[in-house]
Amino acid sequence: MRRGYIRNIEPLKILTDTQVEAIHRGTLDVLEETGVRFESQRALRMFKKNECIVDFENNRVRFPSYLVEECIRRTPSSFLVKARDPKNSLRFGGNTLYFMCSAGARISDPETGETRVATMKENNEAILISDALENLDYFPSYTPYFEVEGVEPVMLCPTSCAMRLRYSSKVSRGAQSADTYIWEIQMAQACGAQLLGNMEAASPLSYSEDAINAGFGYAEALFPIYIAGGGVMGGTAPVTIAGATISNNAELLAAVVFFQLIKPGVGIIANDIEYPMNMRSGSPAFGSLGISLHE
Repeated sequence: MRRGYIRNIEPLKILTDTQVEAIHRGTLDVLEETGVRFESQRALRMFKKNECIVDFENNRVRFPSYLVEECIRRTPSSFLVKARDPKNSLRFGGNTLYFMCSAGARISDPETGETRVATMKENNEAILISDALENLDYFPSYTPYFEVEGVEPVMLCPTSCAMRLRYSSKVSRGAQSADTYIWEIQMAQACGAQLLGNMEAASPLSYSEDAINAGFGYAEALFPIYIAGGGVMGGTAPVTIAGATISNNAELLAAVVFFQLIKPGVGIIANDIEYPMNMRSGSPAFGSLGISLHE
């Protein structure tokens, strides 16, 4: 198992305990009064059986606070993700930090400034390099490139996953779009590995059918899960940091309830990827100070 890095200093504490509690209570209020949309009849039926208030016509689920709190308690504080090579397995939790490489959009020529789509050979070489780098611990989906020459968009996720499983023995994250999770689960199982399963929100306060189907698939395969929000502050989330935090937490805790109802005790890692909106262009303001305050 990979050791990662041990955090020896306490994380920066921006909010007081009272403020943290206020954010949490606000989150529970949103879940109970406004609810979250789940575009899946199967998910709606599951929530209905577990005492949620379900509006089947509008796909909206309202969560009782006691159920949310119980599902938080069911979620383990640490969990193992099995890699193809056991020495690269990861245990998330506690003070252990792992580093993940990120996806590259296209190849950039430093001499000409031109960009182009990576070839499959270049994609696989990038995987080999990432596999060899000691300070990189695992791969997200869409890695190392968002596009690969000759691969249709609908096939990019399963093809990318297949190449990562073939050319690296490190942990990889699965994808959720267009039912690609079906093939990705089977490929990982054939290698004797687990993927970090994936279900991401479609802000504001909504989960698409593709994401939910993937969530069911990964949980039933007994894979640990990665969940994420994804709102844009001032667009698909409140413009204030406190409001966006509550909206984001509501999306994440709705997913926690979803997974703990399917497989109690399943490991979950929650990612906060809210961005402020550039009010001139409407695009996310990546790298702004507001991101660091929110996350």
